[in-house]
Amino acid sequence: MPAKPAKPAKPAKPAKPAKAIKPAKPAKAIKPAKPAKAIKPAKRAKPAVSASSVGGDAPIDQLIRQAAGVTRGAASDARQALRDLPAPQVAPRLLAAMTDEREAMRSYAIEASTATPELRALTPLDAIVRGLGDASAKVRMSTLVALNRGWGPNHDAVYAARSAEIAPALEPLLGDEVPRVRSQAAVIWRRLGLSGA
Repeated sequence: MPAKPAKPAKPAKPAKPAKAIKPAKPAKAIKPAKPAKAIKPAKRAKPAVSASSVGGDAPIDQLIRQAAGVTRGAASDARQALRDLPAPQVAPRLLAAMTDEREAMRSYAIEASTATPELRALTPLDAIVRGLGDASAKVRMSTLVALNRGWGPNHDAVYAARSAEIAPALEPLLGDEVPRVRSQAAVIWRRLGLSGA
């Protein structure tokens, strides 16, 4: 049997014309974000005694103990409460705390006594300088910090005029066994304009 002849191929259909591309819709404008709501600061714990509740030496002494970290309480709040009190009320209590048996009390009292110009004016220099001879390196360092106050771009050199009163107690610290104390003593020695040693 002879093979059947192949059927002729059907002609190809013409391709459909491409659809026209529609232009894209314009993008929607982005709305600005709403401003964030202000975050309210967290409420701070109130110290056991505040500046408004002080009426005598006992509450001030309690604030000093809190500020020094000797008793429980928010030290920073106690420090703020002490700063809010009139300096004539606080200065005598800080002066008494400079002789406390606890080094944290002595340390804090010496530094706090020079924290403001008002307290500094009410604190005898010899009471501060006594701290340079303290057995505690922490108290010696706090005394150096107190004597270093008043140096800087916005402060006058508070103790430079009284360097002769400070030098005899400061000189031994130039050879202190604690490197930080020794270093800070040398800085203050130079800032006071002292020479020798």
